[in-house]
Amino acid sequence: MNYNGFEKIRMYGWRLWLSRDFGQNEILSLAEEIDGVDGCRSDFVKVPSSLFANVFRCRVSFKSTVHSVYLKQYFYRSRWDFVKHLFRPGRGRRDFRASLMLQSNGFNTPEIIAFGEKRIGFCCRKTFLITGELKTARPIHQVVAYIGRKPGGQWQADRKEFISSFGRTIGQMHNAGIFHGDLRLGNILAEKGDDGWRFFFIDNERTKKYSHIPLKLRRKNLVQLNMIGGNVSERDRLQFFASYISQDPSIRLKSKELLEVVIQKTAKRKGVN
Repeated sequence: MNYNGFEKIRMYGWRLWLSRDFGQNEILSLAEEIDGVDGCRSDFVKVPSSLFANVFRCRVSFKSTVHSVYLKQYFYRSRWDFVKHLFRPGRGRRDFRASLMLQSNGFNTPEIIAFGEKRIGFCCRKTFLITGELKTARPIHQVVAYIGRKPGGQWQADRKEFISSFGRTIGQMHNAGIFHGDLRLGNILAEKGDDGWRFFFIDNERTKKYSHIPLKLRRKNLVQLNMIGGNVSERDRLQFFASYISQDPSIRLKSKELLEVVIQKTAKRKGVN
């Protein structure tokens, strides 16, 4: 993996990779007032996360600019998980690598500001990842709900544009051989810019790139996405699938079979007979 965009340093037993670009963007607004500032940063505020990670948000004043950042600490899930990590990279490093891989293949992740790990011999004892805040992006399910509530008739066209763009993005990802290890809707954020919708992928530690993505992994991602409930109609789901299929000619001949399997597996996970 190419780490050229990062400067590696050692500090207090930690190995750190720091982004060379952080704080260099002159377009960013000038510093704003920070409540409760502690030196050059605000207090860390814990935000909801899984049982096996701590996630904190804080604001950092750097080069006359205030940045909102997230720090994620990774924990071992069990003793066996600890043993496995004696022979493979830690969770933070895998998230770091996978996020860089996604970026190099044209997909979006939050800005990576720093990655750090503390090791004792071959054992990674502690690891963290710091990323920038996505200020205007929101989780996919929130975007879908918002579009469905917009007044007037425009919401239908907006909804169609959003779903089609989302389907094409996932299709492009799979066509590039990339499998996302945890493609729940909470791990995908979206924002609309002047050039259309952009999608950001988070929690990438189990994301991998293959020369050709195995069919079972393709199905797994599609089932994860199909678990969404709420006001998503069957028409929405079929529209997503049609946009998804359009990005990979190799799967079109198997599209009917793939769709049937995804529907069956989704129903089984939901406990529907």
